[in-house]
Amino acid sequence: MGVDFSLLFRPSLRADAAQLIVSRNLAGLPRIANHQRSAVESFIDALSPDEKVDTMVGIDMLRSHGVSLGRPWVAPLGKGLWELRVRTRRQLRILYFLTTEKTFVLLHAFVKKAREVPESEIRIPTRRMRQYLGRY
Repeated sequence: MGVDFSLLFRPSLRADAAQLIVSRNLAGLPRIANHQRSAVESFIDALSPDEKVDTMVGIDMLRSHGVSLGRPWVAPLGKGLWELRVRTRRQLRILYFLTTEKTFVLLHAFVKKAREVPESEIRIPTRRMRQYLGRY
């Protein structure tokens, strides 16, 4: 049995710290609990149609395989953060963490341009993860 999935948005006190949570309702249908867009949703919305499809395939792989999904799809970044690797003509990354074995909080997305994930791209999800954990 795979990870449950829907796009359940949980805003924080600040719009830039909005979280996209991966889970699924019993009927298996995606739902948005709040119409405000998270940073990850806005990133996906701005992608080309082909990149959107590839990104949703990556998210679907994460929800289907959960914590057993390994390279080349995901890699640990340390401090509880993981990266979902979406390979299109550009290297897209979605950074997330696990709150339970079946719940992943998608924190930040960006286009990777260097070999290593820049520290500036790690600071953003680290701050959002602390904010999320402080609320729940």
